[in-house]
Amino acid sequence: MSRTKYTYNIPAGAEVATTSVVLVELTAEEEMMATKRARNDPIRLAYELAKCSLVGLDGMEMKSSDGSLDREWDKIHPKVRSFIMQAFNQIHAPREEDVSTFLASRQVET
Repeated sequence: MSRTKYTYNIPAGAEVATTSVVLVELTAEEEMMATKRARNDPIRLAYELAKCSLVGLDGMEMKSSDGSLDREWDKIHPKVRSFIMQAFNQIHAPREEDVSTFLASRQVET
């Protein structure tokens, strides 16, 4: 399956070894797998969703199937994990004005 990849450059001012990360939008199945791995822990869910979205790190491909994703996630500097989580939210969350427009479109039938 071909998916859009979102590449983010880590700012030099962050003073970390990582230079770039690549994320993708998650499928519904991937979201469910991350939810199961979180085991009803909302903080862990945020990490699992962002981690599942990560497919590239400094030009290397990341995969959960070969264990590279879990190995590298544990090594990533906390600042980079925070950047990844913020990027995940930017990619997956609708803009506030779109949410407002969506909610204002409600129609009620009785």
